[in-house]
Amino acid sequence: MAKEIDKFNKDAAPLLKAATKIATDYTRQTTNAQHHRDMLWEAAAEIGREVQKSKDNGVVGTDLKDFLKEAGVLSVMKAVQTTLGATAKEESVLTKIKSDSESTLADIDKLVAKIGKEIDDRKKKKDRKLLAVDSKSLPEMEKLLASLQKARTALFDNVITDIKGTKWSLASVRRSFDTQVAKEISKTKADRKAGDQAANDNRALDLRLVKKAYDITVKNLTEARDSLAKAEKHFKNRQLTEADSCISDAMANLTNMKKAHAPYAREIGKTNAHDLKTMQGSKDGKYILTSVEQMGKAIEGLTKLIKKTARASV
Repeated sequence: MAKEIDKFNKDAAPLLKAATKIATDYTRQTTNAQHHRDMLWEAAAEIGREVQKSKDNGVVGTDLKDFLKEAGVLSVMKAVQTTLGATAKEESVLTKIKSDSESTLADIDKLVAKIGKEIDDRKKKKDRKLLAVDSKSLPEMEKLLASLQKARTALFDNVITDIKGTKWSLASVRRSFDTQVAKEISKTKADRKAGDQAANDNRALDLRLVKKAYDITVKNLTEARDSLAKAEKHFKNRQLTEADSCISDAMANLTNMKKAHAPYAREIGKTNAHDLKTMQGSKDGKYILTSVEQMGKAIEGLTKLIKKTARASV
């Protein structure tokens, strides 16, 4: 009977390998597709900004076609066509992945049915009261069946079901882009400014940007402390003009620190308790929260130090 499990293992190996490859290919392609969707959404926002510039210069219109002669809009639309071309290629690849997924899923289902029947038969023989037959390969069969079922679930839930939707199709992406462009063009100048601020805040919690802002804070804090130390010496020597100049330099550093810290503080302030807890549970999230907190404390400390130094001169 050992030959039966060997045959099952031989039949399962290429299917499990194919399922793994499909999942990898799918993740890569959808990541690329999402990147291009993000590029199109940013392009829509940029078109909106270019349209606003044209409106400010007296161009009248309410639709994209009204502004297609504008150099800024034309430049963005050229990039959009390139991105849409990439989206069309991705749709073709994803269609092939969908076909491969369905074929592999069908083969897995057939093998699962065979192994399941064999397991049931062996369990019946094992559990009968007369002439019971124990199967040494039964645990291995059950393990193999579980692996195939897991692969099957992953294929169906994470690949086939997702591809069945229309969100990755060129037609769907184009419709969504056109809708987004229309929204951007209809925005008032005030709405656009508020939207751009919100977008900047959303990007604020990018780990790389947090690190950059933290470095800016440290640099300005160091410079400010040096300036205030110099200010104290000038005060002692009654060099008031020089001292005031050093304090002004420290104030400029403080402004830079507040500017670097503000978007992160706003975004964290808008984050709900559940998401904050999730961030605290991850290495990067904890780094972000700790860094932003330290940036805020640095601002508070420098503010007090500037006031203390200024009062000491009175």
